Amino acid sequence: MAVSWQRLNDGKHIREMDIVLLNHELMELRLMKDRKLSYGEAHRITEEKYNYKRYVDELDRKEGLR
Repeated sequence: MAVSWQRLNDGKHIREMDIVLLNHELMELRLMKDRKLSYGEAHRITEEKYNYKRYVDELDRKEGLR
């Protein structure tokens, strides 16, 4: 996650997974603010649409880390 944030901050070599992370965080924030959901509830709902962990797991498999 830190690497994704760094790429976004630098504005270089941005990957699809980085955009998924941004969308994930934005959706969580909106759900917590607008619907008054807890972080856990917002995260669970957000994972259905923007699943950052899936991208990380897929990348790890491709690189032989899992």
